[in-house]
Amino acid sequence: MDKYTASLLDKNHRLEGTLLELQKQLNQSKAEHDTLINDIEILRKDIDNLKNENKALLSQSNSYFDEWQNERTTSRGLREQCKEYAKDTSKYLYLTGHIRMKAEVNPSVSRYIDLVNYIDRLEWEK
Repeated sequence: MDKYTASLLDKNHRLEGTLLELQKQLNQSKAEHDTLINDIEILRKDIDNLKNENKALLSQSNSYFDEWQNERTTSRGLREQCKEYAKDTSKYLYLTGHIRMKAEVNPSVSRYIDLVNYIDRLEWEK
């Protein structure tokens, strides 16, 4: 075998080794590619699930916000009613105090005594 043929055979062996190495790298790249494609599909499903969960949570938060708004409106109304009640209570206490004072100052006037007795009966029923 001459030098030229030996050189060609040597190059051929090196090229075959390189070819085998490249085929291993190609197979490894294909396996990584397939794994990445599977990962992408899983991530897409996760994204869809998260979008659905986000929609549900957004709907729930809107519902909670609406409830809060309603409670806030109700609370505002109740505060106004409490203010009115406090005014009425103040007027009631002033009026009953005035009637009791009139009854003490004028014990001979029966209408003041009758009013005090009526007030006492009303307050007793509470």
